Amino acid sequence: MSRSLKLLHVAILVCGVFLNCKDDKIIARVGNSTINSKELKESLLSQKISKQKPETQALREHLDKLIEDKLKLFAAYELHLEEDAEILAQVKEFERRNIYNKVIEKEIIDRILTDEYLKERYNRTTKEVKCEHIFLRSPMADSAGRNNTKQKMLEMRKKILRGARFDEMARQFSQDSLTAGKGGDLGFLKWGDRNFNKKFYETLFSLEDGQVSDVVESRTGIQLIKAVKIRPIDQPPYKEMKSALQRQYFNDNRAELEKLYREFTKQLREKYASQFIDENVLLFVDKLNKAREDSLNVPSGDNPNDFEQLTEEERQKPLITYKGGQYNIGDFIKELNQDMPERQPKLDSTNIVLRYLERPMNIELIIRFGYDRGWKKDKSIKESSLKRMESLMIQKAERVNVLEKINPTDEDYMNYFTENQDNYRKPKEVEVQEIFVKDEKLANEIAARAKREKFDALAKKYNERKASQKNNGILGYININQTRFGIVGKQAVEMEVGQIAGPIKNTNGFSIIKILNKNEESARTFDESAFRVRNDYNKEKRNEVREQWLESLRAKHVIQTFEANLEKVSNVDKTAT
Repeated sequence: MSRSLKLLHVAILVCGVFLNCKDDKIIARVGNSTINSKELKESLLSQKISKQKPETQALREHLDKLIEDKLKLFAAYELHLEEDAEILAQVKEFERRNIYNKVIEKEIIDRILTDEYLKERYNRTTKEVKCEHIFLRSPMADSAGRNNTKQKMLEMRKKILRGARFDEMARQFSQDSLTAGKGGDLGFLKWGDRNFNKKFYETLFSLEDGQVSDVVESRTGIQLIKAVKIRPIDQPPYKEMKSALQRQYFNDNRAELEKLYREFTKQLREKYASQFIDENVLLFVDKLNKAREDSLNVPSGDNPNDFEQLTEEERQKPLITYKGGQYNIGDFIKELNQDMPERQPKLDSTNIVLRYLERPMNIELIIRFGYDRGWKKDKSIKESSLKRMESLMIQKAERVNVLEKINPTDEDYMNYFTENQDNYRKPKEVEVQEIFVKDEKLANEIAARAKREKFDALAKKYNERKASQKNNGILGYININQTRFGIVGKQAVEMEVGQIAGPIKNTNGFSIIKILNKNEESARTFDESAFRVRNDYNKEKRNEVREQWLESLRAKHVIQTFEANLEKVSNVDKTAT
């Protein structure tokens, strides 16, 4: 897929519409702010909720999370984080991406994947049709034979329209051996369900209840189709499905989309008089080549980044200029650094650099066009940018009030380890040798022989588990916490050295096992447990400090929930739960 087409595809993936929720009853009030049903539904749709919980419990828990976020946001505004330079820069970049996507949606996608085109395909998904057909073989290569077959089918159609039963005609004349005996019955079909051609589905889905089609020709023969019954299928409204439909039919229209994208960006280059600044492109290439030459004289492992030789002044030099803006060397470096070093292109000539600059130039021009068209004021973009800013503000407020207040020492970790030493004990473990086979009869035979013959020899001869064949069936040490061994592991840890058990039925076959060695539960040292201890301590401390912070916020702001309105939010889309 070309670079420009990838950009189009990404735009389709992110272009969505806000939910239309007419019911926006207030669910909770937090200070001078509210949470309504629309906000709760949107939030639920954006996150997976446990299917194990009753819907009302899931709603309540999620509402608690939204209330906590409101409290954290109040704290963020008290810190004036809406003025934070780092946050504003991230929001600006987020806004630019959304404006780019909006322009792509309006100027490219909607002109090819029109509402008319998408609605026609959407309507296909709103019903299924129970149908019957009569099929007569007739290869396209035999034109004379095909004309005769077509005339036979037309005669049958006339008889059916005059009152002959379609299913009886199918039993008598249809050459589809799978359905002829059933009166041509194909059952209920959704669009694209089976391997019929496009013409078949277009014909079928254009019929009314009980209607018989005209003659339908295909590569292999002639068909007559009857829509016996049309049954509706529940689907979300078209507006909610539009983005999914755009993604679904993207590849079918990729050539047209890419062509329009090229034409559009060409027009933008003319409109904004964009140009590459050759002397700065050459400077960039020369600096990179010089850095690579110098790196040959640096000891292995100490190679500097190729971009380090570029000064701040040089990074400000434009590689691309256009009416209303420019794209600097520093901007290009920032984009390149988003890739892993091994994936970065080898930019060792001006031609290669110019080729790679085509993409950022197109993006910059599309964004410039979007700002000029006033898309910054678009309601969805403004709302999206505000949500992004407040999300970043909440994250930073939590970092300031929680993470930055936790400064554990080695002594803290050691004390935590001492107080919770039982949590870090090494569990009992057994060394297991296994003979795995798929056949139950063979498994029973091996289990009986294992009690009187050498287990090693049986494992070498019969074990079918490829992963352990090189080790003669030895699985290594297993403890109770290793769930990957399933029922075999559970039974093994309760056995004694030398004991043989089985066959044990598992997912793919049967296991006969022998215990080779056993290590009893034992204490671990701090050094052996240090990684887990630090993680557990930090997590526990974070939760403790976070809860203290939230308690202080709850004390400062009045919180009120409206239970009756919460109960009414019971028809949440099942995809949210």
